[in-house]
Amino acid sequence: SGVYLSNGHRGTFEFKGNEIKNNKGDGFGYHAHLYNNLVFEDNVIENNEGHGVYFNQIQGNVLIQDNVIKKNYYSGLYVNKTSNENSTEIVIKNNVVSENKQGNETNENNGITLKYKSSATAKITGNTVENGGGYGIRVENNNTLTSAQVENNTVKGNTKAGLRVYGRLLPSVKGNTFDG
Repeated sequence: SGVYLSNGHRGTFEFKGNEIKNNKGDGFGYHAHLYNNLVFEDNVIENNEGHGVYFNQIQGNVLIQDNVIKKNYYSGLYVNKTSNENSTEIVIKNNVVSENKQGNETNENNGITLKYKSSATAKITGNTVENGGGYGIRVENNNTLTSAQVENNTVKGNTKAGLRVYGRLLPSVKGNTFDG
């Protein structure tokens, strides 16, 4: 892996302005519990043999913006939040996620995957998700009825539907381009 973290972290976690390319595992893999907020921005994650970006258990607010995530073997961006969390906002915006999961249909991986279990408002806006395997954007909440804003994204050329919403969500889907 380019960056592999396996110990829990209690403070706000910031990861900004990095380039992670050509690694044998995940480009960026956070396989532990993050108890506070996450800021992940202005990174280039490319051509890794695992997930592009993988977060396993986040309790705090999430801001993932202005990243380029492309040509990774599994999901471009995978975010899983825990059921025991206190976040109010999940923002995934202005990312370019392309050519991930090419030729690999064995796992349920997608361009952008967000799985969460809280009443936080999810805002997935201004992203370009294209030419990958699986769904372009997949949003899932199986716990608390809440809303998700999926707005002004360009989603095209993925092997499954451009958007999959699952669980207890009332999505607001506006101004997106879904093509192929």
